[in-house]
Amino acid sequence: ITNYRMNDNDKNHSVQLKKDIEELQYKLKNYVTTLKGDFEIDFKAVNDLMEKYNIKTKVTPKEPNKPLVKAVLQHHIIKTITKDIRKYFKQNLNEDSIMHLEKEIATKAKDLENKLADFSNTRNGTDTITQAASIKIRQEVNIALGNRGFSDYLSGEDYVQHIYIMFKKSDLNREMNKYRKIKDDTKKKYVEKLAEDLIREFIRIIQFRLKVQEPSARVRWVEIGSSIDPSIMEGNWDKDDIDNLEVEICSFPMIGRDLDEVAKRKIYTHAQVFTKRKKYPSYNEGFSIWSSQKI
Repeated sequence: ITNYRMNDNDKNHSVQLKKDIEELQYKLKNYVTTLKGDFEIDFKAVNDLMEKYNIKTKVTPKEPNKPLVKAVLQHHIIKTITKDIRKYFKQNLNEDSIMHLEKEIATKAKDLENKLADFSNTRNGTDTITQAASIKIRQEVNIALGNRGFSDYLSGEDYVQHIYIMFKKSDLNREMNKYRKIKDDTKKKYVEKLAEDLIREFIRIIQFRLKVQEPSARVRWVEIGSSIDPSIMEGNWDKDDIDNLEVEICSFPMIGRDLDEVAKRKIYTHAQVFTKRKKYPSYNEGFSIWSSQKI
């Protein structure tokens, strides 16, 4: 039987991958900032954003609920980066451009992976090499992309910033500046510089390194309104109060393998959730509901 496991000191070993995902979460929180001091919330813009994500709570200068705002902004950043990179991989780009090597490598490797799987399934034989070929292609290609994807590229004699990162960091900074204003110029430059590394590392981990796992690891968001399940979620709550709480927003998705099979699943990082209290119908509301039904 072919062994697809990583060595303990491999950066794509599940233990190291978990650490890198947690580091990514830390970078995300730093980029959102504390929203205190020199960081000012645009409450109208934030309320509009929360409405977009079907969050009923409203925030105001008197009731800013900054933990909720931070969770929403983290959610929005991940959704934005994910939407952009998916669009990039779906575009018909110039194959001869060095700028688009990541897309070309990933696309052609996926095609080869699928063809090798079909070849293994439709050709008579019992060797394990053929059976493993499609998996090894997926792993090796995504190891390479996870190591160097969207790095600075060689232009003439110098390395310069990847065009995708250059444009998308500017886009993300503009988007975030709609919701939180940074009044200190030095702090603004520092925070906005974080966008470059955040985008690159998010893509490397989520788009590439998760596919090095066997089977591939997945991302799973928790729906708004879900009941609290500590086996797949992390947040601030009293364990005796869990039944009275529900998810208001998932700020970072659960990541793991075999997520649809509880007995087999391996969770690398739990979903990060912000909670709110469930609303139960009052006695009168409940009576009205039941009394309106015919017996």
